[in-house]
Parts: sequence; structure tokens; C-alpha cells
Amino acid sequence: VKLALDNNMNTRSVQRTLLASAGLKALPVGVLTDIQGMRVGTEYQAPVPEYKQGVCSYGPGSLLLWKPSELLTDTELDNYLRLSKDQFGYSIDQALGMLYYHNYDVTKAFSDLGNFCPLQEDWSMEDKVIFEQAFRYHDKNFHRIKSMVFNN
Repeated sequence: VKLALDNNMNTRSVQRTLLASAGLKALPVGVLTDIQGMRVGTEYQAPVPEYKQGVCSYGPGSLLLWKPSELLTDTELDNYLRLSKDQFGYSIDQALGMLYYHNYDVTKAFSDLGNFCPLQEDWSMEDKVIFEQAFRYHDKNFHRIKSMVFNN
């Protein structure tokens, strides 16, 4: 059910509308209790800059980690990525960043992989289960989801 929220609609009227449209008598505990925290509407949309062909502009603090290049074949790239993961535990993004840093020179990039300790970004199975449960319960209220996932 899609619902436009405006300043004239309060939480109760939203709940009644949702209940009536779904044919329900009551909502589960915790649903729509924090509707004022939702940011819905055109005033919350980010401005999208006009696209300019061939112009790359990155904001301050931006760091380009990978840009595809014709200097490598797919086979060379696949071998590099496989070895960087198998031998050093790098993720694809991390390995591509190293390759870009070394101007697509596979030999230099591969020799430099051992000089750094890659950051592991994988969640444990328990964290994934807790996140899924929190997401089902709190929908897109990520402040509440964060409190469930990271307070264990």
C-alpha cells in the first residue's frame, strides 16, 4: 500500500488507512510507531546534477578506486583477482583498488598485496540473521535496526 504523508496526516490516520486498505483490525506491535522519523516526500530528495558527457568530477575527499582499462585482458584480470583473494584474502574491490593504484601493472600490484592487511567486511551468520529479523520487524527504520544488530 503506497501512502502519501503530509503535514495534515497524523500517525493514527495513517494506521487507520493502512488497516482499512489491508482489511485488518490491528497492526503488529511496533509498526508505524515512529512514523515522524520517516523522511518521505520531494523535499527529502537529493538534487541530481546534470550529466555532462566526458566530464568526471568527484567531490572533495573522493577517491577513485577502480576505473576499467583496456590495458588488461579479462583473463589477466581474472587470474589477478583469484590469486589476490586466494593467497592474501583481498576482496574484489580491494584488489581492484590496488591494481588501479599501480596503473594496471599486475606484477607491481600483486607484489604489493602482501604489504597490506586487507580489511574483512563479511558479516557472521549470526549478524546476518539478526539483521534480517530486525529488518522484518522495524522495516526501514535503520536507527532501530542498528541498535539491534550492533548491541549484541
